[in-house]
Amino acid sequence: MTYMTRNNSLTDLNVLSYRRLEINGLSFELMVDRKPIGEIVGTADTAFPYWLFKTGVALRPLSRLENGYTEKCVVAVCPCGTYGCSCISCNVVQSWDRNIIFRDFETDPRSSLLPFNLLMFSISLDNYVSVLKSIFEDIRVFEAV
Repeated sequence: MTYMTRNNSLTDLNVLSYRRLEINGLSFELMVDRKPIGEIVGTADTAFPYWLFKTGVALRPLSRLENGYTEKCVVAVCPCGTYGCSCISCNVVQSWDRNIIFRDFETDPRSSLLPFNLLMFSISLDNYVSVLKSIFEDIRVFEAV
């Protein structure tokens, strides 16, 4: 597993994936290199409910990244499903080489990973778009039932 800091090279790409969970109706646990982001950061924060994704609080479509949208994205929340209780957020930006960078992490100050604000992941554009499409499809199927 490669977890990069700002001092490392961005040539090695991480792999973004997710797990679909039945918590709070439908939730998504984001993973980097097959490890949940909450576990990497060292918190109990886990899957975010689908409605956070739909409202743009969680990961955002590529069009919003390309338009320079810089507000932090929620990538994991408290097991209760409320991001106001506890959450992990980070900036998700597109780099000069079109990869997607997760950086500037913020979370509960009790996190066991310090300094987590130096943590950075580099994801290929195709990987990011594929995960977004799959999540949107899961939401569409869930809401159709």
